[in-house]
Amino acid sequence: MNNWIELISETIRPESLRLNFSYPDIMDLLPVAIICGFSILLAGLWLLAVLEYTWLKCRYFPQFRNGRKT
Repeated sequence: MNNWIELISETIRPESLRLNFSYPDIMDLLPVAIICGFSILLAGLWLLAVLEYTWLKCRYFPQFRNGRKT
């Protein structure tokens, strides 16, 4: 029973796994950065448009409660 506890708790050396990670160049990530930035910009513009619509609606259209103007 002690053998499997020692096996699980033993640290793994990365050299023994022989993994080969290739890190992308910064220019490879540029299209992703452009798409993310463009999405954030459009989301911000949409939020401003919704806020302006609700502000104008509350300001210029009369509010009705129970069928009466207030």
